[in-house]
Amino acid sequence: MKTGEAKVTIPREVAVAIEGFRKQGRDNMYILGLVIDDMESALFRYAEEEGKFDALMRALLDGYECELTDEERIHSFIREQYVKYDRGNGHYPSHLEDYAYSRGIMFALNTLGVTIPGINDAEGGAA
Repeated sequence: MKTGEAKVTIPREVAVAIEGFRKQGRDNMYILGLVIDDMESALFRYAEEEGKFDALMRALLDGYECELTDEERIHSFIREQYVKYDRGNGHYPSHLEDYAYSRGIMFALNTLGVTIPGINDAEGGAA
């Protein structure tokens, strides 16, 4: 039964726990039983925070989105900057300077051995 509300955003460890139980064929009643019975679980720790029990209920009923990890947030920011400058929409006076800046981002990532999808992977550009 869905509530019709928008999906909530939950921490990755909570999402992983829910997905694990779903793969085992567990239903919402089983999962909520764990929230009550297992004080060591990620689900219990999340649900005991102020207002999070309702969010957990909505996640079970309406679905959820995972919070980005710090690394994913940083990758997203770098990707946005790369795309902006690669398209010539950066803060430099000419498109050529913006493009050079985007090449600098790619050079730094490749030099450090960091791969960010959409920039320096097989899909996004030269690695």
